[in-house]
Formats: sequence, structure tokens, C-alpha cells
Amino acid sequence: MKNGVAAQAVVRGVREWSRKTGNSGYIDQYEIIAAAANPHHGNIQTFAGPPMAQNPKPYLGRSVRVKVDGLNHKACVMDLSFLPFKVH
Repeated sequence: MKNGVAAQAVVRGVREWSRKTGNSGYIDQYEIIAAAANPHHGNIQTFAGPPMAQNPKPYLGRSVRVKVDGLNHKACVMDLSFLPFKVH
């Protein structure tokens, strides 16, 4: 996201769930949930990172950096570069 505005978001937790696979099995999934004042309008907004196959809890600090789109204030990108694994 080239035109986004950066903000520090307070980590609220990690959402965990199991996703069914085609083989009648399940895969655990995780999302980082964080909240911050939206830099465009100041209202508190909750941000969710992309689903990931590994639990990020051991690597989380108190906050994560998010970039909020200038045109669509609900769209954001969470900076996950601190994680020691790739997120697809």
C-alpha cells in the first residue's frame, strides 16, 4: 500500500480458529487483532492481520504498525516483518 498512513496499534490479542481442509482434517489459523485511532478520522478502529498458520503470540509486543489506506479507511496492512516466519 503506497498511499497509506502509518499508525501504531495496541495489540488486543490473537484470534484462533480451525479451518476445515478438503481431506476432512482441520488446520489451525491465527490473526493478530489490534486497535488504534484511525489517522484519517480519529475514531478507534480494530485491525485484523492476515490469517497465518503459526501462532504469533510468542513474538508479539504491546503494539504493531499498521498502514491505513487513504481512500478506503477500512483497508489496512499490518507490518508483520518482526515475525520469524513467512505470512502468506
